Amino acid sequence: MRNLFRQLGIQLSLAFVLVGLGSLLVIGVVAPSIINPQFVWSAVDDHLRRPGGPIQDLENYYRTHASWDGIETVFESGPFGAMANTLVFTDANGQVIFGNQDLLAESQDNPNRIERPVPIMVDGQAVGYVTFAGGGWMDTPLQDAAYTRVSQVLIVTMLAVTVLGILVGVGVSRGLSAPLDRLAAGVRAFGKGNLSQRVKVEGSQEIATVARAFNEMASALEDAEIQRRNMVADVAHELRTPLTVIQGNLQAILDDVYPLEKEEIARLYDQTRLLSRLVEDLRLLSQADAGVLTLEFQTRDLTHLVAEQAEALKAAADRRGVELKTELTAGLPPVRVDVARLGQVLHNLFDNALRHTPQGGNITIRVAADGDGLKLEVSDTGEGILPEHLPHVFDRFYRVDTARARESGGSGLGLAIARSIVEAHGGRIQAESAGVAGQGSTFVVHLPASREETGAESQAEAA
Repeated sequence: MRNLFRQLGIQLSLAFVLVGLGSLLVIGVVAPSIINPQFVWSAVDDHLRRPGGPIQDLENYYRTHASWDGIETVFESGPFGAMANTLVFTDANGQVIFGNQDLLAESQDNPNRIERPVPIMVDGQAVGYVTFAGGGWMDTPLQDAAYTRVSQVLIVTMLAVTVLGILVGVGVSRGLSAPLDRLAAGVRAFGKGNLSQRVKVEGSQEIATVARAFNEMASALEDAEIQRRNMVADVAHELRTPLTVIQGNLQAILDDVYPLEKEEIARLYDQTRLLSRLVEDLRLLSQADAGVLTLEFQTRDLTHLVAEQAEALKAAADRRGVELKTELTAGLPPVRVDVARLGQVLHNLFDNALRHTPQGGNITIRVAADGDGLKLEVSDTGEGILPEHLPHVFDRFYRVDTARARESGGSGLGLAIARSIVEAHGGRIQAESAGVAGQGSTFVVHLPASREETGAESQAEAA
């Protein structure tokens, strides 16, 4: 029984019924004091004209006698007896037949007193009038008749409100509970591992908002799960390749297939360096995801910092036959950055551009103002990035050209690391490309200008 009353439909139905009955109860209490005189006289008229009532008696008397002779006996002994002192009976011409005519004058002189003639109809013609003057009717059975009618109306209305409240409560509860039931079923299915589960957005605005929030959460978690699975598979693949090379070469040395010489040891050493770099990249990304990437902020001139880094990168560009250009704006406001981490970002962007720029091409590094901050751009004249690849270039292990080997295409973590470091600095990074060979791509890093705070505070925030 307790669970029954916890159901939304029962609660809403009871709420509607209680509100309706409460309103009627208030009306029933205050109605006697605020009843409209027109309503009262309507009740009085209905009471007088009921079958077998006093008006019908008067009409029958006139039909029988064709006059009002002797009508006094009817008023003195009939239903009007209790009101004999508070009424005036006149014929069709207004001549008083029974009652005190002074009551009419008194009632007309005092607007607070009531005068209301009730016509006596015979064959469609008024043959007389009963006038209740001086308000005396309020002390007569007609008062009870008026209140009886009010009570009847209230009782019928209460029954109607009760039935209507139940019907409305059931209808509203179904409209509310049906989307909630479907939402609950979707949550249960999602909890069992069906990450593709979505619910229909319906119902009231609040329920529809919850449904949309659930769908957004489900989509985000499904995407995260897909990325997690892909990352696990990619990590396994990336780790397996150098391990396979190391294992195969060592086995060949043990089997005397390869001689134990420095050249072979150097090749094995290169594979261990590649493996170590991959593990370090994964560690850095995991720290960034967990929000524990430690940054040692310094206030530096970005133009000077980039100039130093570009000088160190120039040798690698020359070896590939690529021209490295710089367009650095002087007099820019300083920035608070981790010099080593920002250098890693620039190196990763440069390395990415160098891999995709053919011999004879060029790479341009720019530093300029960007609203309240600064921006660092790395542009190349390579093959460019097709529009469908642009949203994914910062995803882990994502390669625009899947046919590239690790040696030529990298591990697929450089741009993901660059984004994590830039975001840890409170900035953002984006890729721009027309997807046309020769026009290449541009990676833009937006950094906020320096704020007045200590390096310790910044490091604490980053941690």
